[in-house]
Amino acid sequence: MSHSTHPIETPINPDGKRDEELFDIDNKSLKAVDNDADVYVDPVIEKRILRKLDYHLAPIFMSLYFLSYLNRSNIGNAAVAGMNDQLNLSPGDYSTAVSVFYATYVGLIFPIVLALRKIKPHRAITVMSIAWSLVTIGTAFCKSYGALVACRLLLGACEAGFFPCIS
Repeated sequence: MSHSTHPIETPINPDGKRDEELFDIDNKSLKAVDNDADVYVDPVIEKRILRKLDYHLAPIFMSLYFLSYLNRSNIGNAAVAGMNDQLNLSPGDYSTAVSVFYATYVGLIFPIVLALRKIKPHRAITVMSIAWSLVTIGTAFCKSYGALVACRLLLGACEAGFFPCIS
């Protein structure tokens, strides 16, 4: 799919001339031109902006990624700590509880990606993070196999759109 480029129209002054200086910002970063190129971005300013974004967003995304991975793998730690005995889980029940997470995780990635066209990613990340935090806390209060499976299903649903949102 090709995108056609449209030159930026410059306003016409009362004297009938085009005023290119209205779009000239310090004659460095952005300048409207009346030809095929739309906008010129100064490479130095672009590099500075990208560095700021990296410094501010990368730590947040790394923390969320770490917490997401920790949520997925914590069921193994819980099993070692005695969850299987407390909930009377057989090895098959434990395997099902671990695997059922991926049923909603994989099943909901595509619909969430489509929903991201309507929902802004920053709002989706916020909602998913809060929801998956609440589900993780709720997992601590599971008293039966059914409750554990329900929490794992919800956890998969909450985390399904996380990676599409940050990419």
